[in-house]
Amino acid sequence: MFKVFPGWLAIAVLASMLMIFVTLARAASLRPPPNAPVSARVAFAAWLEQMELRDEARKHWKALAAERPEDNKLKSLAME
Repeated sequence: MFKVFPGWLAIAVLASMLMIFVTLARAASLRPPPNAPVSARVAFAAWLEQMELRDEARKHWKALAAERPEDNKLKSLAME
């Protein structure tokens, strides 16, 4: 079977940490301004979900749901 050596494990951990850092930096650069159209903020929240940044996405869903309380889909996304 495949044997994991400590050196390979360290490289794998560092590579994972680098990917997380790059994803977070990319998220920060793509974040729409607060006065952006709702569609841009929905697209950003959906992108965060796809990138598995669900806690960050939930903050955006909650803000959108507060802004549009009649939208049941936004409410459900804010609760997930």
